[in-house]
Amino acid sequence: MDFCTVETTSGKVRGLVSSGVRQFKGVPYGAPTEGENRFRRPKSPIPWAGVRDCFGYGPVSPQVPSDMGNDYARLIQFDLNVAVGGMSEDCLHLNIWAPGTRGEEKRAVLFSIHGGGFAIGSGNSPMYDGAKLSSFGDVVVVAVTHRLASFGYLNLADLDPSGPWTDAGAAGILDLVAALEWVRDNIGNFGGDPARVMIFGQSGGGWKVSALLGMPAARGLFHRAAVQSGSLLTHLPRAGGAQVADAFIKKLGLSAATLGDIQHLPWSRLLAAQTEVGAHAFSPVLDGVNFITDPFHPPSAVGIQRRAADRLHHSR
Repeated sequence: MDFCTVETTSGKVRGLVSSGVRQFKGVPYGAPTEGENRFRRPKSPIPWAGVRDCFGYGPVSPQVPSDMGNDYARLIQFDLNVAVGGMSEDCLHLNIWAPGTRGEEKRAVLFSIHGGGFAIGSGNSPMYDGAKLSSFGDVVVVAVTHRLASFGYLNLADLDPSGPWTDAGAAGILDLVAALEWVRDNIGNFGGDPARVMIFGQSGGGWKVSALLGMPAARGLFHRAAVQSGSLLTHLPRAGGAQVADAFIKKLGLSAATLGDIQHLPWSRLLAAQTEVGAHAFSPVLDGVNFITDPFHPPSAVGIQRRAADRLHHSR
């Protein structure tokens, strides 16, 4: 085993080399999302001086661990999502696996988006470890962790249109956009080709791939996509999202008039209220700002990307 150091736009990171694969875990792609950053679009990571050790996984978005009595959850090791890295709102991290000892090569990049619906899971789960895939496919693998459930998809904009909540119903997918922007700006130093990025995911990861295909902000940040299962056909309508948000803030003892207080409550209270409402009630909202149409509606980004791919194919 050896160490390796790579420069990023926020500072240097140090990883481990094992079996010919460089591994960097817990690399920040965004700032912590608590306090004034809660329910808002992600901000750039806070730069650091010196070299940041990225040997272990970072925290994951607050969530209730899977029931250890659920045989399927145990089979796919979803009961370990919280055990590996812990929980906090400082959850915008990437894990990177890259073959070789230097970053001079330009390999294809596989951007893995975890399952668990929009409610649970993380890129830290053992099933998303990219070491074997990186070595076998001679590719750079990136696994991402982002905001989930109420932390990522709470439609506050329709409860208080004058507040700072424009992006609250899409924050979790905006995290993925920010992660892809980080890949665009930094992955070349890890030996990846920013012009050859494929996003892929199973189950809830497939939903998120579908959402990115129909999201204008994601255009040009990836070049291939694989929905392994779980295509998302429609987003949550604004009215439905507002109903879920209203039930949620009532569990917190808040109203539209006191909604600003929600940014200062401990995340454990939000998680408790989310559990009462039901974590799977939260999903991306068709807000007319970040999501203009449903993912596979003809005018959406996926239609535009398909037409561009067709033109490229016919030009060859």
